Amino acid sequence: MRCSASRKRQDKVLAHQKAQQQIGEILEYLRLRGIFAWRQNAGLVVIQSEDRRRVMRVGMKGISDILGIIPPHGRFLAIEVKKPGRKPTAHQRAFLAEVKRMGGIALVAHSLEDVARVLDGLLGSPRTMRVQEQADAG
Repeated sequence: MRCSASRKRQDKVLAHQKAQQQIGEILEYLRLRGIFAWRQNAGLVVIQSEDRRRVMRVGMKGISDILGIIPPHGRFLAIEVKKPGRKPTAHQRAFLAEVKRMGGIALVAHSLEDVARVLDGLLGSPRTMRVQEQADAG
C-alpha cells in the first residue's frame, strides 16, 4: 500500500514537471515571436505561522496559465495549457470566453503545435511577419 502511494506521488510530480516544461516551451516560442508573455500562477496558498494556519486564494479562479500582449497594438492573449485529452474547467472556459468577448485571443493548447497553429492562422507565420516588417521599414 505504501509503495502505491509513493508511486502515485512520484507520477504526480513527473506530470507536474512535464506540464511546467510544456509551459516553458510555449513561453519561449511566444518570446521568439516577439510576444510579451508570462506564466500566470493562481490557486491556494497555505500560510503557516507558529500558532495558526491560513489559506489564501492567489489570482482569479479560472485564469489562464499563460497571459500575454501581442504587438504592435497590444492585443491580449490567454492560453490555457492542458494535457492531451484534458478539458478546461467551467471557470477556465468562462475566463477564455470573456477574453474573446473583449477582443483578445484565447485558446486551449494541448501542445506547442496548437499555439503555433492558432497564432500562425491569426497573425501569419513568423517568416511572413518578418517579410512584412521589412517591407514596412523599406
